[in-house]
Amino acid sequence: DLPPGVRVCGYLRTESGVGELGRLALATVRNAGITASTYVDTNALSRQNHALDPSERDLNVNLVCVNADELPNFAGRVGPRFFDGHYTIGLWAWELEEFPKKFATSFDYVDEVWSISEFGRQGIADISPKPVYAFPLPILEPHVDVTISRRELGLPEGFTFLFCFDLLSIFERKNP
Repeated sequence: DLPPGVRVCGYLRTESGVGELGRLALATVRNAGITASTYVDTNALSRQNHALDPSERDLNVNLVCVNADELPNFAGRVGPRFFDGHYTIGLWAWELEEFPKKFATSFDYVDEVWSISEFGRQGIADISPKPVYAFPLPILEPHVDVTISRRELGLPEGFTFLFCFDLLSIFERKNP
């Protein structure tokens, strides 16, 4: 009896890779012309200053942008009613050949899984009792303020190399 559409769920305000994953998924749903709403989980250690206006309308599909390692914790916070009567898709990032069997209980919360690459899809599919599909991330044109100079940012002229690593992630998975 729920209205058709996709409720994109996750750490949509966090300034993290998984937060950006959720925001890209939301942009994809909206750009496809599908009715969309959001459910913002604020229980994350990452900074949560990304602007997002939540629209917590309940729709018949949940697209849960919370990786498998944290999905049971998310499910515990939202409760079983969040999943009851919904088709739930888990959108998971994984970068290694083997998907850990210790995350197998996460399949209990989803009807299917989307992975951000064919490589990740195969690793997850090897142990998944549910269908697993590749969902390559869209590339959105960045909004760059060209009026700000390198000098104003305190950057030297010439080539600059930036390395970022999320210390809250799984070390072996990111391989810094």
